[in-house]
Amino acid sequence: MRKHSTKMRAISDSPIPLSAQQVAEMLAISREVVYRLCESGKLAHHRFGNGRGTIRIFQQDLDQFIASSRVHTSVRDLVEYDHLA
Repeated sequence: MRKHSTKMRAISDSPIPLSAQQVAEMLAISREVVYRLCESGKLAHHRFGNGRGTIRIFQQDLDQFIASSRVHTSVRDLVEYDHLA
């Protein structure tokens, strides 16, 4: 019994990959955009299965993509925007 519980704990502690649909919903974009991001190499992913298989994206890869997509706004840009408003 102890061996089984150790195995179950290891499985539950491992990261669970997300589907393209789940990532699309999390980012409020279409599934097709997720596929394009993967194909372009901008979003790290894994393929499982035969043929083209199915795409899975780990949370840490999604977090890295989000961090790399951040747009930094300078104070100068904010001042210029304030003058336009």
